[in-house]
Amino acid sequence: MPCRELACCTLCVLSVAHPARSLQPQQDPICAQVRIQIDQSAVLTRTAFKATLTVTNTTDAPLEQFLVNIDIRDTTGAPANNKFDGLDGVFTISGFTIPGVNGTGVIPAAAGGQPAIAVAEWLILPKDTATFDENPQRYTVGGVVSHTQIGVPVAVPLFPVPIDVYPDAKLFLKYYLQSPVYADSPFTLPVEAPEPFSLALAVRNDGFGAARDFRITSGQPYIIDNLQGLLVNFQLIGAQVGSQPTIPCLTLDFGDVPPGASTIGRWLMTSSLTGFFSNYDVTFTHVNPLGGDSVLSAETSLIGGVDIFELDHVVQLFGPHQDALPDFLVHDPPQAQPLVGVNCNPQSINDAPPNEIHLSDGITELPLAAIESANFSGPPTTQNIVVQMTVNCTTPGWNLIRVDDPAQGNFRLHTVRRLTAAEVRRVIPVGAPGDVSNAWVTRRWVPLNCSSPTLQHRLHVLDDLKYATNYLYELTYLPDLQVVDVRLNSYDGYVATRSNVTDLVVRFSMPINAPQLIATNRIDDAFRVALRVPGGGYQYSDLPPSVFSWDPANNAVTIDLTLDGPGGGEVTRLRDGNFELQIRTDLVESLVGGAPLNDTDGNNLDGVFRFGTNASQNFFRLLGDTNGDRIVDDVDARVVREAYGSAAGQQGWNVNADLTVDGVVDDSDVVIVTRRVGAAQPFQ
Repeated sequence: MPCRELACCTLCVLSVAHPARSLQPQQDPICAQVRIQIDQSAVLTRTAFKATLTVTNTTDAPLEQFLVNIDIRDTTGAPANNKFDGLDGVFTISGFTIPGVNGTGVIPAAAGGQPAIAVAEWLILPKDTATFDENPQRYTVGGVVSHTQIGVPVAVPLFPVPIDVYPDAKLFLKYYLQSPVYADSPFTLPVEAPEPFSLALAVRNDGFGAARDFRITSGQPYIIDNLQGLLVNFQLIGAQVGSQPTIPCLTLDFGDVPPGASTIGRWLMTSSLTGFFSNYDVTFTHVNPLGGDSVLSAETSLIGGVDIFELDHVVQLFGPHQDALPDFLVHDPPQAQPLVGVNCNPQSINDAPPNEIHLSDGITELPLAAIESANFSGPPTTQNIVVQMTVNCTTPGWNLIRVDDPAQGNFRLHTVRRLTAAEVRRVIPVGAPGDVSNAWVTRRWVPLNCSSPTLQHRLHVLDDLKYATNYLYELTYLPDLQVVDVRLNSYDGYVATRSNVTDLVVRFSMPINAPQLIATNRIDDAFRVALRVPGGGYQYSDLPPSVFSWDPANNAVTIDLTLDGPGGGEVTRLRDGNFELQIRTDLVESLVGGAPLNDTDGNNLDGVFRFGTNASQNFFRLLGDTNGDRIVDDVDARVVREAYGSAAGQQGWNVNADLTVDGVVDDSDVVIVTRRVGAAQPFQ
């Protein structure tokens, strides 16, 4: 009979180090730690045999010292109990489970003219040793039932029944967790979009049988220790099984994994904090399908082993190792304190390149060399977007070219071609940091723990180089149109209050077609402000084109969110709630070359740049919240009381306390904050 088997795996315990924000002047940042745990469950179908023994006692004397000895033998007649688990059985009388088949059970006498009926059940699970190739093996299951009645021993043989044991799967799991993780830097004013990171799983079946109906359910990372009280959250933005993307879902259904086959699963996530996983551990528990607390032997579990590695990037090899599945660049062993400097010295950071490639077959591990210097023909310009790169290979084989990007964030990498005649010319697939790609550019602030970090633009190219010689590459760039930052303004400037959000300022990396969008009344299609409805969905604000303006000096679009638009009052049109700015990448394009807007928000690559999907972006409105902490409490009431009676420009004036936005703090403001105490706007 088929049996569902559950295996529980915990990636335990991971630490995310993150720079603390509460720093004294002239003091180096410290590393705060948040201990994170990710729980996963693997479920698959396996072979099992259910045996049932029903005993009916019609006598007036109990059956005592009830014992069932299961006897399993192979085709030669040799004992084979050691090749099976689950031989203890479960004994029930009138539906109640009791100890009973191990010599201590008692079947009571008949009472009131009704016999006592006891049922013993076994779920017999073959171990690895029960089969030795792809063919089924025959066994017989028999035994002896013994008991005493009025002190007289009784033994009854069980007739041997043949069973055919088919081979089961034996799965080996390799987890790959990407580190460091990049999100908003606490030491820079603009809010940087989070960079997607991967949690991947390579599954290899070394058994002689198929893993049937195999699926993995992952829990979201959750905090088990956060002494510094940092606000951190994770968001699942994508998933993949094999070579096919799936809807973002915690459960990945792999289907059947044949003998000798392997497959890949991947979850794509973002974090609200920048940091690194500083401790890797994985524990694995086999859940007994028989129930109870009994422990099955390792030979019975269909999971043969679990391991975890530090992931740098997901790639796809070509040549003899090419298949449709992704491969992994890893650090083995994991880096210690990656990208953390000493006294904010960028030269002191641990910034080692990955040193191994783990293939999708779950077995092959290849050495990876690094090339960390290159000569360029020059940076890309609007007149010349093609750059030639020359590198020197000293270690033939797979190499990761890791050098400063000549574009320095001003242009986006579009294509990479190897031109050297010593080998076949090759086009190397280009992607973003979260994509499966062999060429990509990263934009990161380093060191991670420094209050004055440096922006690092780095080019990465993975290639299989056969000879120790110079190689020439052609890099083609496009103007890199992306959102540089989004700024939320409140009444009278950039202040903490979220009681009155008056405008959004979206700054771009280069001039965009905003004037044309405004002139054709399409600007409100390209830029949308939406209330995030609890439970899912949006309510879009009806914004007329007149509330949009273009600032060519700063490449910025301003969206006026007040009730009467630009030049009027300062009362926001937003109701209480969490909001999201959505910018359609198919409508916004660069005036230089017509490059479309990059979807760099760290969410799904759905053609929409989104701001407000992360708690740290704080795009919400809460009337009475003078300090932006998402709750109206006594702190807010005190702010209003202390500014009571003041007007704009006077001593004691506090713009955050002017809840009615009339230029004076008076009774109306006190009434609002008093009535609003207890109101909250948690991030959803």
